[in-house]
Amino acid sequence: MSEKYTGLKRIWAIHRKQYEDFREEYNRKRVRCPKCGELGNYNVIIVKSSFNPDKQDEYMDKDKCTCLKCGDTHIFHYRISEYK
Repeated sequence: MSEKYTGLKRIWAIHRKQYEDFREEYNRKRVRCPKCGELGNYNVIIVKSSFNPDKQDEYMDKDKCTCLKCGDTHIFHYRISEYK
């Protein structure tokens, strides 16, 4: 195995770990429907989103969610952690 390949593999592993840690926190902040506050009960259509570890604050998950309680349609980024 070449050194270049090994180096790229190591960089990929570091970025993957950063992404997994980031997504864990990101998902924890987005568990409820923004309209009715329903917890986690929704259908989703997956939309590809790009992650840049140097611009985490600009990340926006654009998966389309439909709440199974109230029918509201929104993107995952706009889900909320607590319903007020």
